[in-house]
Amino acid sequence: MRRCRPLSSAADPMSSDSSIRVVIADDHDAYRDGMVRALGLHPAIDVVAACSSGSEAISAVREKVPDVALVDCRMPGTDGYAVLEAVVAERLPTRVLLLTGASTPEQADRAIGAGAGGMVSKMADRSAIADAILAVARGRVVTDFS
Repeated sequence: MRRCRPLSSAADPMSSDSSIRVVIADDHDAYRDGMVRALGLHPAIDVVAACSSGSEAISAVREKVPDVALVDCRMPGTDGYAVLEAVVAERLPTRVLLLTGASTPEQADRAIGAGAGGMVSKMADRSAIADAILAVARGRVVTDFS
């Protein structure tokens, strides 16, 4: 399994840079790498780490203190819900935006009730996912299953 890889050269996780710092976690290499490339083109988003598992995501969130963690809700082992649980339990400032291949409004409501900043479909286009990240970073709750 590939380790979580840092992507940003910013050394200070609490820097005053105005870009939204994001950790991405997805066990599918092609999806994760595509998301890193797509979000890397957005002028307001700084992808600081890309992780292939939930446990790597938890470590990256602790270390990098991103504004948003974009996490696949279904991964082997430690899934996105466990990442959300850890972030909430540790009272980390990171907002978790869950990615889903298939979800219902009831699942989104449960995730948001547990502290998620929202849930977005993996099928949403990259600009919609970027918009969701920006909205969640600003404190809004997002659900997009398009």
